[in-house]
Amino acid sequence: MTVLTNKIELCARTNNDTGLIDIPIGSSIEYINKKTGYHAYYEINTYSLFCRYKEKDIIISCSKYVGGNEPKVDCIKGNLHSNKKHYWSETFNETFPECF
Repeated sequence: MTVLTNKIELCARTNNDTGLIDIPIGSSIEYINKKTGYHAYYEINTYSLFCRYKEKDIIISCSKYVGGNEPKVDCIKGNLHSNKKHYWSETFNETFPECF
């Protein structure tokens, strides 16, 4: 079992599409697996990380441009209308799951 610990507050989707769940700083999030996609027009890889937090199945969304150094985390709480990019190393203590 791989556990992720967040350094920034997150707002993730629940896997059953019943809404969003806030995840406070320092939470333990169990990583289960991931789904990878690619948008050719934008030349961007997308990642849906399927995780478990407090007995709820959640999805942490990330993306990375082709040639980029590390993924950007797309579910930062309060960042919906901001252009600020939060990269994986700024958001989690652990390495990105493709390295697990």
